[in-house]
Amino acid sequence: MADIKWKSGTLVKVLSSKQVLRVVGYDSVGSVICELIENQDRPLRLYASPSLLTKRGVEH
Repeated sequence: MADIKWKSGTLVKVLSSKQVLRVVGYDSVGSVICELIENQDRPLRLYASPSLLTKRGVEH
C-alpha cells in the first residue's frame, strides 16, 4: 500500500490522538514533519510515518 503524500499546510492528526497538527514537510527517510498548531510560542515538531496520520475531521 502506498503512503499518502501530505501537502505542507494540511491539518492532520495522529490516528491515536485528537491533537491537531500542521504538516510542514518531510525528512530524508519519508517521515512527515508536523507542528502542533496550538503551540505558537515555541513550535513542537513531531516526525511521523504517513500511515499514522489522518486528515483532520476524518475518523477511522
